[in-house]
Formats: sequence, C-alpha cells, structure tokens
Amino acid sequence: MRVSWTLVLAVVLGCGQAFGVEFRRAEPNLDDVFGASCRISVQGARGSGTFVGVAEDSPDVARILTNYHVVGRQNHATVDFWTHGRKQSISGTVVQRAYDASMPADFAIIAVDANELKRLVDPPFVALGGRDAQPGVNAFFLSSGGPKGWAVKAWKGQTLGYYNGATALFQPHPVPGQSGSGVFEIVDDELFQTGIITWLIGTEGDDNARGGAIPIANLYRAFKGEVVAPTSSPIPPGAKECSDGLRLLYFRQDNCPPCDVYANEVPQLEDLAPLEIVDAASEDGYKSAVEYGVTELPTLVIVSSDKHFTVTFEDMKKTSLLEAAKGAIQGVHFAEAVDTPAFALRPPVREQITPENAGLLDDSEKRWNNRGKSPDSSALIKPDQIGGVQDAIRKSLEAQTEKLAQKLDSIVASSVKRNLVKIVLGLLAILWFARMGGAAGKSFAAWVWKKVKLAIRELAYRVKTEIEKD
Repeated sequence: MRVSWTLVLAVVLGCGQAFGVEFRRAEPNLDDVFGASCRISVQGARGSGTFVGVAEDSPDVARILTNYHVVGRQNHATVDFWTHGRKQSISGTVVQRAYDASMPADFAIIAVDANELKRLVDPPFVALGGRDAQPGVNAFFLSSGGPKGWAVKAWKGQTLGYYNGATALFQPHPVPGQSGSGVFEIVDDELFQTGIITWLIGTEGDDNARGGAIPIANLYRAFKGEVVAPTSSPIPPGAKECSDGLRLLYFRQDNCPPCDVYANEVPQLEDLAPLEIVDAASEDGYKSAVEYGVTELPTLVIVSSDKHFTVTFEDMKKTSLLEAAKGAIQGVHFAEAVDTPAFALRPPVREQITPENAGLLDDSEKRWNNRGKSPDSSALIKPDQIGGVQDAIRKSLEAQTEKLAQKLDSIVASSVKRNLVKIVLGLLAILWFARMGGAAGKSFAAWVWKKVKLAIRELAYRVKTEIEKD
C-alpha cells in the first residue's frame, strides 16, 4: 500500500491547530507545585498566584488565579515564573474579579498568552477543585508563593480547622507577599487546589499566629453570582491581608463639593498603587471609615501590611491630591504611622463571569467529579470496532495516495517531461565538456550547468504547484 505522507503531515498539523496549546497537569509533589506557582506584580504591590490551566473552548489563553486584593482595580499585571533558576516574566490582563467579605470571596483571574507561556516556561497546571472543594481539617497540604515579594518558594503546611465554618485556619502562618498562594491537596491520588491563602491572623513571627484561606468552593459561588449571608462574621479577628506593598483607599461620597475638587486627580492615583474608591455613605464604606478614623471627606488612606497614613482634605489643599499622596507614601515607610486595622471591609465587587472563565470552571468541575475514576469506557473504541476503524483509515489513505499518484503521472506526461530531458542531456553534456579539459571545456560545462539548474528549479516549481492544487 502506498502511503500519502502529505496526508499524514496534514493530519498531524491539523490536530495541533485543533487542540491548541497543551500543558501537562501537575503531579502531587513540591516540584510541580513550585512550577505552577508565580509572583504577581502590579503598580505598588506584589502577591502570589497559581497557573490553573486553559479552558477547552479558549486554549490560547492561560489563566492565573490570585486574590482580588493583590490586583485591586488595576487591569494589567506582571506574572513571574521561576524555571531552572531563572525568572521568566509575562504580561497579563486581569479578566475577572470577585470580592465579598460576607462570603468571604477574594478572587481574581489573570489571563496570559498561552503560546508565550509555553515557549518561555511550559509550567504544569494545578487543577481547581469543584464547587464543594475546601481544605480538609487537620490535613497536610502543599503551597508555594513569593514571601515578601521575593522569588517563589514551595513549602508544606497543615490545616487546623475552620473559623465559623467559613475560613480555613492553618500553620505555619503566611507573610506579606503570599496572598494568592494556593492550598494544594492530594484528593483520591490527584492534586487539586482547594483553597487560596488570603490572611495572616496575629503577628508575623509569633509562633501562635495562623493563616487564613478561602475555600475554592466560594470561587464558584462568587463567579456564578450566588449570595451567601452567614449568621456570623466569616473572617477571624486580627486578620490582615498578605499582599506585599501598598494600597490606597480614597473615601468620598456623592453631593460632596470638596470631593469634586479633586475628581480629575483621582485616576492618577492608580499610577502609585492599587486604588479603591470607597463610598463613605454605603454601609461597608462607613464601617471602613470608622476603622481608619476618617472624619472628613475627601480623605486618602495609604495602607501597608501593618501601618497606614492618612491624607486629609486640609493636606490636599496645601499642594494637590497627587503630591500629598506621594508624600504620604514616603511617610508610610519613613515617618510615624498608625497601625493598620486588622481587617477593613471593602465594597463588594461582583462581575458577571465571562464565557471563557465559565468554561474554565466547567472543565475544573469535570476533573473534580471524575477524580479517582478510570476513563469513561463509552469514550473508548470497543474491541469489536477496531477492525472497522482500521479499515476506514486504510481506505482513506489508499484513496489519497492513488489520487496523488495520478496527479504525478499527469505532471510527468506534460511539461515535466521536457525538463527531465533537459536535465539528462545537460548532465551528459557537462561530462563530455569536462573530458575535453582546458579553459574552453570548463567554460562550456559551467554554461550548461546554469541551464541544468534552471531546468531543475522549473521542474520543482511545477511539481509543487500541481500538488498544492489538490
């Protein structure tokens, strides 16, 4: 049987285009957990994230999961992976956000180019758990992230229980920069992300301090628009977000003439650090204003992981909002500042989930529901079907091969035959002139060789053109 290599090549290339970029799934070990983890950087702040895969319906976009409070309202982020001891940076776009302190929910998805990620890093991905996934109790887990905004480090921890049934508690406690790190557990011999590290509870360095993680189940609820109203606070007292860097809280409200004075400068604050605009007239905004001691509007609060500095309306009038903010940012680091409240409520952020991100959750739910199971036998070729499949493939290959052979026969019967004659006669002439020797013989041989090369090019072009018409 003649085999059409053109057909085989077409099948291979076609399959590659149909399936898009593929990444392997992470195995349950620290090496793969490290490989799937990354550092997230936005203007003024750093956190951590996890590569959670690509959706079947959008295979050219890779998705990174992190905390909302790491990226805030900023649209662009830099994603840093470490491979073979070297940092590889990729630009990303924040495509989905969800924040609700009453759930709790604190999630963001960053999209990066899957082809570029494959070329630069080729990391494994950690599959998300399903809509009922949450860290186990007294369970060991793996994690990885960028402490203090440094390079990614992998580590092991243990869950201790839950606070009010909502927030998973664990040790050792995280440090600033580890917000957005995953809680990775082995479930039915497969690795899943069951939680996302969000808070430090207590004082950094204290042996009694703990970490707080949000179950992945809440990600599904938040992105699907479900509203959960707990009977008590889901966030432990003393919880502090673990992003490394600064964030800005700009308190204002409608019908506030002083607030309107600096309305044009407010967007420029995003060039300094992640910005939150807080409506002090709302319930959550009022609570945050009380926690930060805001007594007049507008007020800008610059917050670090443990200190904050307030810029009042009077401070703004001395220079401008932007210049006062720059001075206050220096004050957070070098001047006397006030302790940051344990946890300040932000206004909820509820974005309608995009079809692409909905596809990612659907794919993750399927993996979660099929964990520990053998492949679906209905999707496999039955033994009694193998002969028919083989016969169909054989007939298809034979038909394509015969068609190509007929095309080549047609080519040889026309202009190709003339070029073949030119080539054969030319080569014989070159041999004859070469035997003559001398300058004249070499000159004639060189001239004939040029003609032979032209005939070869014409023959190759003709064959290529006829094949491409098929």
